[in-house]
Amino acid sequence: MSRLLSLCLVLCISSLALASSVEVVYVAAGTTILTYNVDPQTLNYTQVGTLSINGASTFGTLVPSPNDHFIYVIAADSTQTTHLYVYATDANGAPQSRPTQKLYANNLKSLQLDPKANFLYAVYTSPINAYESASTIRRFVVSPANGAISQPLTQAKYTLHTQDAFTCTLILTGFNSTASQLYDQVYCDTHEGPFANYYERTVNSTTGALGPDVQIYAWGSDGQSGEAIQIVGNRMFDFVYPDYPNPDSVNIYPAVPNTSKPEVQCTASMLAACGALNGVVAHPSGKYIFIGNSNDSATDIEKVDYSEKKIVDTGNQVPFSLGQSGPAFSPDGTLVFGANYNGSGYYLQANAFNVSTSQVTNGAQISVGSSGAYNSPDPYFTATRF
Repeated sequence: MSRLLSLCLVLCISSLALASSVEVVYVAAGTTILTYNVDPQTLNYTQVGTLSINGASTFGTLVPSPNDHFIYVIAADSTQTTHLYVYATDANGAPQSRPTQKLYANNLKSLQLDPKANFLYAVYTSPINAYESASTIRRFVVSPANGAISQPLTQAKYTLHTQDAFTCTLILTGFNSTASQLYDQVYCDTHEGPFANYYERTVNSTTGALGPDVQIYAWGSDGQSGEAIQIVGNRMFDFVYPDYPNPDSVNIYPAVPNTSKPEVQCTASMLAACGALNGVVAHPSGKYIFIGNSNDSATDIEKVDYSEKKIVDTGNQVPFSLGQSGPAFSPDGTLVFGANYNGSGYYLQANAFNVSTSQVTNGAQISVGSSGAYNSPDPYFTATRF
């Protein structure tokens, strides 16, 4: 076979794979999951599936696999027994009516799938005594055929405070850009204020085994201040709240052990928006941060200039606020979702985002209702099926 023919085949296969990907939004309406496709060209929604979770009375959360061939749903029944449901999806990302697996999950607190969908990591918590709990990270093997999980192995254990005045929680927060590191966070609430520690663990790509925890960052509190951390690829975005809940600066660090020197620091003296953060979230590319304005009518797009070590305003906006009921972006960041809230839920608007130019194209909206509990809006979840 000639090199030219081989190259043509590779390009054709790559183009076909890109063309066959589908942008998916899942909306949890009570214990019913509504599946929508978003056309990346017209930015219109099409409902492609409706799934009622059999036996469930309270929805917990939904985690799509990286290729969206499966979704993992946590929900509780009328006796408050929690289960983990595994559903295969069709070509549109709509889950099938019957789960491929249903597992008891009363002690399950956090889920994370590796980017290749070979392994699932889960945090389980059980009481030790009136003041402490044991939090365990377990690794499961994921079946490529139906998403079912098996072969659990304990990878790490934490002993955490759980009394009312001093409560700590272990959360899995994601992977680095090469999936060679898994990040987790221990967040604690105390009478003196919150504090948090962030760790990384090496990942064995063959077995899924995790290495020992290595601290990458920590912050403490005097009862008034706090920090919100978002790890994107190999960087850590630190939104600082000296007077909670009003953040007033952004620090961007390399996500490495004992990180302390930021690559970029931004306060109001550099950019006014950095001194008045509202609903701030980092873009999946790590090249932008999105900062909501004070009345949630729009979200400003700010570019991170790593060479100049500063954050600058692009002059572009996304309508409404981001990320309050679900992820602000599609997995690759080419779609941005803004939510216009009202007393009975919200309108979810799809917008196209050009990562190279920061230009935004506004798209269609769908109406999302309220679960009824304190008028809490129903959550949504994004995925790309390929």
